[in-house]
Amino acid sequence: MKNFFIFIFLVFFLLPAHSISSFSAKYDLYLNNNLGAIKVGRADYELVVTNNVYFFRINAMTDKLWSAIYDYSIKETSIGLIESNKFIGDYYEIIENQGDTISDKYALNTFELIINDPLKGQLELGTNSPVIVDPLNLYLNISGDIQKSESKVLTYNFINKKGLSQKEFTIIGLENIEINDIKIETIRIECSELDLVINVYKDYDFMPVFISKTNGKANFSLILNDFKHL
Repeated sequence: MKNFFIFIFLVFFLLPAHSISSFSAKYDLYLNNNLGAIKVGRADYELVVTNNVYFFRINAMTDKLWSAIYDYSIKETSIGLIESNKFIGDYYEIIENQGDTISDKYALNTFELIINDPLKGQLELGTNSPVIVDPLNLYLNISGDIQKSESKVLTYNFINKKGLSQKEFTIIGLENIEINDIKIETIRIECSELDLVINVYKDYDFMPVFISKTNGKANFSLILNDFKHL
């Protein structure tokens, strides 16, 4: 196992690192079930970086063909600062819709929040503890950290409407996957607590080319079909 991770470091980490810059990315949204993976929609990602400030947005929805059966859309926004290659969120918002009904909506003004931690008392956001990430800028921080980490586990303080909790993301290893009929070598990362699997690719700033997420009984995946630097 030790030699395996040394190999990963040689292939990915010792090559020139790619800084994260503005980009747009388009993903196909799949619903996975016993019959296989069925394409049901799409997701558009956009990152704008300017003067050490970032704006990161996601807009995902089911296709019109599927809307009669499962009409779903979600918008997420994360805004914050970039300090020492860390994406420090200041504001996060999510709006999730089932048909014409809002199923989930909340916003977090991150630096104004104080979370009561039963182990540490009060934990103020923005301290020198493991980086605090929201559900969206998580991907940006992973992309930066995986280029310089010497550990196979990335640890973050993850915040959402339920509060603050520490999550571990384990670097599983190299994995060949197919994107747009082309086989590429990616790094697979997993977080069992979030039922989340991410495959990142060096040539796309170590951003995800594949995301798998389980919500309740449903398993969804996003597969990249287009990536452009802005």
